[in-house]
Amino acid sequence: MDFGVLGPLTVWRAGVPLELGTPKGRVLLAVLLSRPGRPVTDDALVEAVWGEEQPKSAAKNAQTYVHRLRRRLGDPGRIAREGRGYLLRAGRDELDAARFEDLAGAARSALAAGEREQLRRLFDEALGLWRGPAFSGIADVPALSPEATRLDELRLGVVEERVDVDLRLGRHSEVLGELTALTGAGPRASDTLPTWAFEVICRSIGRSHRSRGRAGDPVTGSAWPRPGGHERNVTGSAWPRRGGGRCRWRAGSRRRAGSSLVPARRRCGPSGTRRAR
Repeated sequence: MDFGVLGPLTVWRAGVPLELGTPKGRVLLAVLLSRPGRPVTDDALVEAVWGEEQPKSAAKNAQTYVHRLRRRLGDPGRIAREGRGYLLRAGRDELDAARFEDLAGAARSALAAGEREQLRRLFDEALGLWRGPAFSGIADVPALSPEATRLDELRLGVVEERVDVDLRLGRHSEVLGELTALTGAGPRASDTLPTWAFEVICRSIGRSHRSRGRAGDPVTGSAWPRPGGHERNVTGSAWPRRGGGRCRWRAGSRRRAGSSLVPARRRCGPSGTRRAR
């Protein structure tokens, strides 16, 4: 069985998506999946599903939702009673969020070992698990928001690492194409990519600058650029030394907006100021 939370909540059995029932039942399942292998108390489930508007029969209704979910999953042992709550049993290979974290960790190990092709494959596989923002459509449920935010930030971090690797390997056009696909930007993506995409690139370039003077690059196996040399931007042209356009970003500026993780798209003016589009 495969459980998906990196996008809309989905469960597959033998490659077939399952019907998960009512919205409240889906929220209950999502809360259990946000804490796999850990019990969630009855009170916490009731709070997650109904919030402050809890009917008198809320606890009993929650039990009914659990019973229905067990039937839909076709495996009563998946959702087990433990103490004063329930836990969902799922292996790390069955939950896309856990697989994503494991693949990202393996990619970092490959980076340390200088295994470039393995590194790219693992990053591709990890990012390929995403179908949209974590817990899409229900991420505003207070019980899910912290985990949804954590996963979205992890995704952004992995995108940043992947961009960093590709920039160091000189794959500027591939970076631009990947970010364009991720954000749905138009043909003039270098002008219209949203803030977070440029933030990813700027942070990656910044790391290259800070790393100058080291013995070598674990990705390329070659020496780092000499001080004073031009870096290359994603369009393949040189970054200006001074006086040219420059972007400055505020930390924590990302927010959820539809299927994106980020704020409204902005453009950088010639002096580095940002203009809302």
